[in-house]
Amino acid sequence: MGKDRFDNWVESLQVKEPSTFENEIELVRTVDTSRPWVGSSNQRYHFLTERYAHLQEQLTEIPNRPEVRLAPDGRVMVNGLAEVKDLEDLFGRLL
Repeated sequence: MGKDRFDNWVESLQVKEPSTFENEIELVRTVDTSRPWVGSSNQRYHFLTERYAHLQEQLTEIPNRPEVRLAPDGRVMVNGLAEVKDLEDLFGRLL
């Protein structure tokens, strides 16, 4: 994958659908990157079992980061929130 293909891939990740947000600043204010596993401030955690209950008091200390999975067939699956710069730092070395 060359730089142009990588740039096209990053561009394809950008949201291009119309939204109800008045401007980008309003959209950015709704994104919550201070907690892991959530994307906006209106999302809450619900511990339905005891499996992760020990993390409940530590959530503000756990960094929010993307999850990257590599499939046996070579596919790369990314889930989570990241700035474009962080994606470039993470995947730029694969070019």
